[in-house]
Amino acid sequence: MLRYAEVYYTQIRLDLGLTHVVHRDQIPWLGDKRCQIFLHPNRQAYHQATGAPAWSGGFVNYPRRMVYSHLEVPDFLEQTLPHELAHIMFREFVGFENQRIPRWLDEGVAQYAESNRREGAWDIMRQGLARGIYIPLEQLNSMRIGHASGGTAHVFYTQAATFGHFFLAA
Repeated sequence: MLRYAEVYYTQIRLDLGLTHVVHRDQIPWLGDKRCQIFLHPNRQAYHQATGAPAWSGGFVNYPRRMVYSHLEVPDFLEQTLPHELAHIMFREFVGFENQRIPRWLDEGVAQYAESNRREGAWDIMRQGLARGIYIPLEQLNSMRIGHASGGTAHVFYTQAATFGHFFLAA
């Protein structure tokens, strides 16, 4: 897991163009500033410990650089780990408490870090748009995703992923 985290750290810095801004000596990820990853044995223990929504498979405490998940998450190393690390790195850059950053942008950046899911989000978004399933931008800007149902969360994350891909790959 540590090797994966190191690879993702490097790749996310490249993807976000932070190689000249975020350096380990400026924002240390060592000692008491290192990222800590907590894997709970199952979904129930994870939800009990974090209070995350039932549909959630990962949770992050930005300023403390803590990632939480559980062993029942499929593709933890390929999806959840890079996603949560991207949250931390993006928030380090824009500010942990920066209220001007909409949640969809934060999630879009994190979704972009899941490189094996980038193209699939476009297909899902096209299908949703064809069926009239989307969240208008005004609502997207004000959503509190932790309180959303699984279906609404899926639409939110899909839209965030396509926005993230559009902004970062352009």
